[in-house]
Amino acid sequence: MVSLGRVAGMVEMRLKTCHASAICPSCGTSSRKVHSRYIRRLADLPWDGVPVLIRLQTRRFFCVEPGCRRKVFTEALPGTVARYGRRTCRSGEALRWLTLALGGRAGARLAERLGLLASRSTLLRELHHRRPAAPVRAPRVLGIDDWAWRKGHRYGTILCDLETRKVVDLLPDRDANTVAAWLQRKRRVWAVVGGCQSYVST
Repeated sequence: MVSLGRVAGMVEMRLKTCHASAICPSCGTSSRKVHSRYIRRLADLPWDGVPVLIRLQTRRFFCVEPGCRRKVFTEALPGTVARYGRRTCRSGEALRWLTLALGGRAGARLAERLGLLASRSTLLRELHHRRPAAPVRAPRVLGIDDWAWRKGHRYGTILCDLETRKVVDLLPDRDANTVAAWLQRKRRVWAVVGGCQSYVST
């Protein structure tokens, strides 16, 4: 840790990576040759309801393998932050649980009270990007409902297995033709694995 303080109503932590080397994601070669450094701004779990911002100094490395096509790469931080992520892995996981339990609007209200800064659009977008793969076994009872990406402007469709209470898929709109096309595609897959389907609209 470089420093810790409070700025503009937030706890700000300044950190920097300290591993002597990093692994090239293309060829797997370890490199100690630093190319440059830059700052990543990451939202983290709050402290006693106070939002936390991490300013993390991260490095880029030269790949020392002559035959590798990737000349420069950024050090990976597995378990801390995803590639291109703007919040820590544990913060993102907490927001996903809130969204699954409460939905976008209610989840955003609770997140704000807890000090997790995220709008309902962010919660739904994160859930959409990290949606689970469709199950191989067909659900016996499929629930279908719509929800708003942006109320009055854009809506989507959520499909859930009502017995396991798991999300099966998210569709980009709430058009009946989109749902019908999805069902036709999945029927062909589920027929191969011997699933039995019945559908209920919620």
